Amino acid sequence: MPISQKKLDANRRNSAIARARSAETWHKIRERNQAVHVQSFVCEHCGVSFCKAVTALDIKKKRFPRFCSSACAHARKKPPELRERLSLKLRHKKVENGKLVPAHIRYCKNCNSPIHSKSHKRSYCSDACRIEYRSLHKNLKYTESYKNYRCACAFMFNLADYPEEFDFTLIRTYGWYDPQKNSNGVSRDHLYSVSAGFKNKVPSSLLAHPANCKLVLHVDNQSKGGRCAISLDELKARIAAWTAKYGPYSPNTWARPTKHSAVV
Repeated sequence: MPISQKKLDANRRNSAIARARSAETWHKIRERNQAVHVQSFVCEHCGVSFCKAVTALDIKKKRFPRFCSSACAHARKKPPELRERLSLKLRHKKVENGKLVPAHIRYCKNCNSPIHSKSHKRSYCSDACRIEYRSLHKNLKYTESYKNYRCACAFMFNLADYPEEFDFTLIRTYGWYDPQKNSNGVSRDHLYSVSAGFKNKVPSSLLAHPANCKLVLHVDNQSKGGRCAISLDELKARIAAWTAKYGPYSPNTWARPTKHSAVV
């Protein structure tokens, strides 16, 4: 049943009255809490009696001044617990316009240690970390050692020999990847990436194992970059399960790698 106009007007009038009373009550409470009272206190450091104005809210919450001046406050001997608490509070802070604000903490991209610098543009804690990181990542594809490791991690087996381990539906739908004819095709992906294996000095025989292979779209393979889909422990567990099912892996018994074997 529709609400009558008379009832709507009454509801609006009652709401306005409730808001006015709420605002009046809030102002009364604020004035009462901000009422100033002058009281005398005794300094905890020098023992001198001093007078200071406090609000009613401070009296209610028992927030009384403890020292007569800032000199007495800083001259007191702080217990170890207080010093540790202040150290944790002031850690990673900086002063801007006379105010203490949280500092932007940056961590080294190579060793993941905090960078102690006023500059917000630094990405490495030292030149040694910068050189090491760039040699492993930025210039990784241009080093001769990485090229040799990448070739050793190539898959040397025939997918058709293991139809239970791989899903060929993706191949029937999109076909194999070809840089000139089929750029949206399927390629072989390393679950534990080659770049991570090179950085962590993982034997290439583990990365070239069939248990580390997965069929994915080549676009997804390239966008993954050097990220790993599984950890090294998970890879070892997959290899152990594969060995229990098919026997030990021997690269010499597998077929030669095809052009569809992509390494990332």
